[in-house]
Amino acid sequence: MNSTLIQTIFIGGGVGNTIAVSKLIDALFELSLSQNDLIPQQKIVIIDRYRYFAGGVPWGKETHPTSFFNNPTRLTEPQQEFKTWLLNNLENLLNYVKEMSGKVGKNWLDNNRVNLCNGNIDEIYFPRRFYGFFLEDKLYKTLQKARDLNIPVILLEALVERVTLNKNDSKTVLLKDNMGYQVIMQPVMDDSLYPQYEFHGQDPFYGNLQADNICLGIGALPPPQFSEIQNSDGYIPNFYEDSGIEHLKRVILSTFQQKNNLEKVRLTFLGSGAGLLEMLLEIDSNLEIRNRVKIISISHQGKSRNAAILSGKMPPYKTQFLKKKLLLLNN
Repeated sequence: MNSTLIQTIFIGGGVGNTIAVSKLIDALFELSLSQNDLIPQQKIVIIDRYRYFAGGVPWGKETHPTSFFNNPTRLTEPQQEFKTWLLNNLENLLNYVKEMSGKVGKNWLDNNRVNLCNGNIDEIYFPRRFYGFFLEDKLYKTLQKARDLNIPVILLEALVERVTLNKNDSKTVLLKDNMGYQVIMQPVMDDSLYPQYEFHGQDPFYGNLQADNICLGIGALPPPQFSEIQNSDGYIPNFYEDSGIEHLKRVILSTFQQKNNLEKVRLTFLGSGAGLLEMLLEIDSNLEIRNRVKIISISHQGKSRNAAILSGKMPPYKTQFLKKKLLLLNN
């Protein structure tokens, strides 16, 4: 066996790197079969700023149970694998919807009941949280396969400040405050249907990391022209963080009081994608703030990801829907 240790660091623990790590472990497994277990020594580190890996922002634990995919099953990657997983776990997933999704979930079940019963799921728009459950399951099985190959995979809760390139072409990953926390992923031991896994912070890790290879999976970064806005007091970068909607509520109520409870608070969204539509749902369901805000969305293309048509093209806004929703929020 090659005695040289190859260390690969995946920065970002969401969908992209969950699939990338899985593909790497699968490739090493196939290599071990063809070379009689003679594969290079590997060490893998997956870093995320939050403790909950796999789901990431769009599919993780902060995602609303009634937030649905903007694509049908047949357009969701990896297509056949995700479809097979859905069919194998469909009964428990539907029970999760019944317990967690209220009236919206009941309507969704009623509208799709025939196709769900028949296993015809290609054109169904499932709750986005299902994809998070799928990714968590995929990550756990990847960790098990890596363990069988004697490849250590470390989950690290930390914030990466920067990456530097060394003279020998290796890379140094610099962590904020030179530390992080190792995270253990394990199955939930109670009778809960979902989520099936939980993440626990363990021993602190101190120092920086050296890597031969780095894979970035950090999602979309804000455009540089927004830098001035990002530094302002009223800027909220991430609604999906812990208590994100509670923070928004505090900001709205505080600003409303500063306006002597007379003028509505302007809430401006830079973009018109799934984040906007999910927050409309959150705000609409919150009686304390729904009548105290005026919502504006600024979009370069004026298109929404809410009502994707089966051809995959992005339709323009459904003006009637948004107008109705905004009137509901403003009255």
